Amino acid sequence: MLTPCRSRVALPANIYQILTDYYNDAYELQFATIAEISASPKDTIVVPNMVNQFGRVRISAEIFGSVMAPRYLKNANVLAKFIQNNETIDLFPGQVQYYFEHIMRISGELKTHRLAFVKWYKTSKLDFIQKLMMKKAQILNFGEMNFMI
Repeated sequence: MLTPCRSRVALPANIYQILTDYYNDAYELQFATIAEISASPKDTIVVPNMVNQFGRVRISAEIFGSVMAPRYLKNANVLAKFIQNNETIDLFPGQVQYYFEHIMRISGELKTHRLAFVKWYKTSKLDFIQKLMMKKAQILNFGEMNFMI
């Protein structure tokens, strides 16, 4: 993880809930938010609400950026394949908002998870190449102002 860095950032409630859901899906254990812990079973693990945010990440020799690191904004765009319920594979464009590191105690051991918060864009019936061509043709850039026609 690379700079810029913000330490001990509290996650917004909706993102905090998504992170808790992630842990429930990733592990065969019970996780809950701080607000949910009083109504949860005794063996439930509380997910801390604090993360360390990063603007860039290095994977091998390549540096990936995010919205948090404007200099590397062009490296913040991602394209992911997801398998849909009907077994088709769709492409989804997205933009990395920031990378984050989350540390928590699981089964008595401190574990560090390094994740990315991605803003996903809705897809349309057009295939991805057609959308790119259409997007290119419809956005006019006038310095600080962009117009979509």
